Amino acid sequence: AFIILRYIPYFIGIACKSMNIPKGLSFVASVLRYTSHIRFIVLSHCGLVSGAKHLAEAIKSNPRINLISIDLSGNNRINDLEHLTASLEYIRNPLLSLNLADCGMSQEATTYLIRSLIKNKKLIQIF
Repeated sequence: AFIILRYIPYFIGIACKSMNIPKGLSFVASVLRYTSHIRFIVLSHCGLVSGAKHLAEAIKSNPRINLISIDLSGNNRINDLEHLTASLEYIRNPLLSLNLADCGMSQEATTYLIRSLIKNKKLIQIF
């Protein structure tokens, strides 16, 4: 269902709150891999379990990504979050907001996040 959004330039964001979509990040990645229209991703409290690696691959492979805000708060079971935090250095435009509150970040994910922030100083707000 999400993949059709890559063909519709009028959609600039994907927002789902308090829904049970464990593979939501994989769905979003399938859109981001091919489009530059999506600016906002909000998947807070959605029971995300995996897919951060797919999202990271989409960010790395699409230099036209125009994300300005990512909110994955309240998803404390994402088992591959380190891939996403490592990929943030590849976002070329300013990422204004990153919310990973209550995501249960591992030490590895935190280390990658710090490295990405050092390399990409465009992040303005982090939770």
